[in-house]
Amino acid sequence: MNNKQNEKILISGSLEEKPEGEYRERGLGGTIKKSVVNAVGVQELKKNVTTFFSQLNEILVTSGDRVGSFRVEQVEISAQITGEGKVCLLGSGTKVGVGGGLKFVLKRSD
Repeated sequence: MNNKQNEKILISGSLEEKPEGEYRERGLGGTIKKSVVNAVGVQELKKNVTTFFSQLNEILVTSGDRVGSFRVEQVEISAQITGEGKVCLLGSGTKVGVGGGLKFVLKRSD
């Protein structure tokens, strides 16, 4: 019996805190990062993505469709899913290294 309410999706990431002591991989000279895998409910992630889009809608609806003499044709948004299943915008200048995430391309419908 397949119960969609209990379906999970795996989210992989790395711990940002430095582990006790310093672990070095021989020959690489870099600190080994501890990786974690969290299971997040599909329904919870679906709810969080819906909330994320609702919040984006509030921002984009009030924004103009022109910048000077240029018309905005599409908007690209990069987001990350946290280990808890929250959807967050990715900003520049952050200290978090992201190897994966979500990219949404929103195009105007004419």
